[in-house]
Amino acid sequence: MKFFDKVRVKVASWRWGDGVIAWRREKHVPFGWPAWWDWWKWGSVYFVWSENEWTLMQYRFKVDFKAEQGEPWWSSEKYGKDAEDLRLLVPLGTIIRNVDTGEIEAQILEHGQEVCIVKWGKGGVGNMHFTTPQVQYPHIALYGEPWHKKKIVLELQMLADVALVGTPSVWKSSLINVVSNVKAKTAEYHFTTLVPNLWVVHHREKWFTLIDIPWLIGWASSGKGLWNEFLRHVMKSRVLMFMIDASRFEQGREDFWVLLDEIISFFSENVYIPQWYEFDSIECNEENWVCYIDIWALSSDGTRERILTKAISWIINKSDMLWDPEIQDEYKIGWIKSCREQLSERGFNISQELVKRRTKVISAVTKQWVPEVLDQMINLIENDRLLVKNDFDTFDPYEDLRGEIIEITEEYLPLLVEEGYLPEGKNEKNTKIWEIYDHEVCYLTFVLPRWNDEAELRYRRELQKKSIIKKREQHGIKKWDVLKVISFYHGHDDKFVLWQ
Repeated sequence: MKFFDKVRVKVASWRWGDGVIAWRREKHVPFGWPAWWDWWKWGSVYFVWSENEWTLMQYRFKVDFKAEQGEPWWSSEKYGKDAEDLRLLVPLGTIIRNVDTGEIEAQILEHGQEVCIVKWGKGGVGNMHFTTPQVQYPHIALYGEPWHKKKIVLELQMLADVALVGTPSVWKSSLINVVSNVKAKTAEYHFTTLVPNLWVVHHREKWFTLIDIPWLIGWASSGKGLWNEFLRHVMKSRVLMFMIDASRFEQGREDFWVLLDEIISFFSENVYIPQWYEFDSIECNEENWVCYIDIWALSSDGTRERILTKAISWIINKSDMLWDPEIQDEYKIGWIKSCREQLSERGFNISQELVKRRTKVISAVTKQWVPEVLDQMINLIENDRLLVKNDFDTFDPYEDLRGEIIEITEEYLPLLVEEGYLPEGKNEKNTKIWEIYDHEVCYLTFVLPRWNDEAELRYRRELQKKSIIKKREQHGIKKWDVLKVISFYHGHDDKFVLWQ
């Protein structure tokens, strides 16, 4: 079966129904007062963690999802019926990314977590709600809020404790067969493992997860073949365990530098950095005899913050092919010296003693020194520094602009004149266009009908109650100016309103 770990879907909440202008027309009911016909809540779309899901296979054929539709009551003075929310099941470790903005909407990182991606809004309101002592028969009703719709990419990033990183035929699968209760496929040819496999390891009364990252060779970070897809799973592993092929001698050492450069290159281009930060650098340092790869970001105020940390260690495999223990020791000494020099050339100042402590010579076939490697894995996994979550909240591009008014006359005036939006004969030189970021103004603009004087009057009356009017006076917005109301409804364009 094909391994589905990245899919593209569309999610939408139903459009909420409009309120109705209606009158009672019943026998023995004089004057026929207003009778509200309201629509009630429509469904939201949630992504929910499911322990029974391991891949995104269920999204292979069906990619369009809509929440359920609310229902009106077709009798007078009644509310509509609420709709049920739509809950879509995803595995643990799923990243939800917005296709249009490229931003990460959410990450499923905890058991039982559920995330609302498109939310229901207020339904339409009938004319009964607008009766006053002065206006007994209002001819106004509110539209329902527009539906939200998004294009989403679901990316499954396996939440493994340790990632085995090595070139093809370094016997990663053989090691997994030794340390776990499953049998991974092994054969005497390259690329035996076709997809990442996640295994559970039990050692000394402790449990941890181990992932085998296949298809790693040079140029992997540039997207050659499937390797760029599988490198994504390295980002969620706390410990990177590099496997060196002792049977290939010098070439086995060189393979490590190739893979390290590919992983660092992939991190620099694909790690999630919030928009209020910018990428700073990737550093390698040692602390308490542990080698760390740190990714740093620079905030707007100039402070540096570590946003990603990985511990790295090394395994020299196939020691049984070196036969003589003296040759094994000689190979390890050469590897330690070479590793120290290569790290220094890349600006990573790691001591030779640290490389010696974190390098184990093993044989996956004879199981030589395998328990010691597992002890080292557990020691690294329980490191407090790696337990810190460096996940950021979802970024809202309008967060710092709420309630703001920005003049955009120079950019939009020629466009509105060309499309005939401005009144005929109006002197365009005196017209200004203002961009407004405000949730309440956006809501009023979308739900209030603009087709009668009563609705227009209510729109202006409501705006008079908002602080936006005070800012309007401060900025000098005058009659016949154009307001561009920024839409906070996903999938719906901004609206232009002529201020009269």
